[in-house]
Amino acid sequence: MICAVLLASVRKPLLIYLWMDEEFYQVSLLPFSFKFSKTSTTPVSKGIVCITGKLLSYKTKALAHDTLQKLGYGVKPSLTKDVTILINESGVESAKTKKARDSGVQIITNLLDLTGE
Repeated sequence: MICAVLLASVRKPLLIYLWMDEEFYQVSLLPFSFKFSKTSTTPVSKGIVCITGKLLSYKTKALAHDTLQKLGYGVKPSLTKDVTILINESGVESAKTKKARDSGVQIITNLLDLTGE
């Protein structure tokens, strides 16, 4: 009977062993290790924003995302319970918009009103 065993360590590379007839054989040593680093987070002071639909006031959502973060807003890709503001410039009554309306989330139809530009 042959079994493959993977052993991982935070500081050492991943080892692969084979178990054959009650003996272990090292097969390979992968050329990487699992290292974790902390990501820096920007403090959110003005609220959590979710953007839905096509934006009219910015070329891309990424540009709007960066602008909002610089102004002190947190930005999430989905509507969660901690979202306080939904941006919907397209005017389409999407599922996110309906959920936000039912949850009492503030809905903004022009992002420039929020950013002050």
